[in-house]
Amino acid sequence: MDTIKNYQAEIHWMSKVKPCFFIAIGLPSLILLPYGIKYESWFSVAFLSIFIYLFIVGIYKLLLVNSIKIEIGQQFLTVKEGILVKRTADLLLFKMEGIGMYESVLGRMLGYGILTISTGEIAQSFMIANPKEFREKLLENKYR
Repeated sequence: MDTIKNYQAEIHWMSKVKPCFFIAIGLPSLILLPYGIKYESWFSVAFLSIFIYLFIVGIYKLLLVNSIKIEIGQQFLTVKEGILVKRTADLLLFKMEGIGMYESVLGRMLGYGILTISTGEIAQSFMIANPKEFREKLLENKYR
């Protein structure tokens, strides 16, 4: 296994915006839950359920984004993610076929981008900080 870690990518804070938005939208429903919600109306129960669902999904997605680790080793690109169940994917650098990088204008100003790495059958995309630097390190290790 690849034990020497050459570079580790950072997940950019921008990938945490959507989960935080879900949490912010769902939080008032939890605050209002014990106060004066009339459970006789199906509309108020459905409305409350949707916002509680958004809150739970936001918490889950935020924990999931915080658990992602992307590392470049001597021979592998290792991606680890998961909250309760951990998933590890090792992509052989010499089998890597393509690297796509997408940076919007806002992404260039704030220093993030979406990097897509494909090996023919597997393609993974991540929103990371400093995608140009990560791409250069990845190509440097591939052609070593």
